[in-house]
Amino acid sequence: MKKPVCTIIGLLIAGFTYGQYSIFGKVANRENKPVEFATVMLKKDSLIIAVSLTDSLGKYKISNIKAGDYTILFTYISFDKKEISIHLTKDSLVNMQLLVKSNRLQEVIIIGKKPLVERKMDRIVFNVGNSISSIGANALELLAATPGVRVNTKTISLIGKG
Repeated sequence: MKKPVCTIIGLLIAGFTYGQYSIFGKVANRENKPVEFATVMLKKDSLIIAVSLTDSLGKYKISNIKAGDYTILFTYISFDKKEISIHLTKDSLVNMQLLVKSNRLQEVIIIGKKPLVERKMDRIVFNVGNSISSIGANALELLAATPGVRVNTKTISLIGKG
């Protein structure tokens, strides 16, 4: 009685694992250094079957894949993505070398703004051009918005000075 049960269990396990393959390999850069945390995506048509990340040595493994035609997509930030097609009929080793994207800037424009209030040795400078209140205001309204300046209907005075 034990022998048929063991045979049936063995056949079931073999049936479940039959046709299940693995894809494994290494992802490296141009200097053949491993690329850590690169994404390896297995697709069948447009359907994503499995996703794996590379380890610290650039190695990955995707298991339990049925035989058939697949596409493997390798991606990593600041590297060009690579896509290859594979016909899977057995365990397969697929190594990939990713190349750095060549993004060059045409020009760089550096814009600096003065601070709204500057303290100098002998004075305090209020840069009106950087003030939000300067939009659509006249000179008297700007003076009223300046820190340390008091504007009344007839007089303009500095706070603390007559």
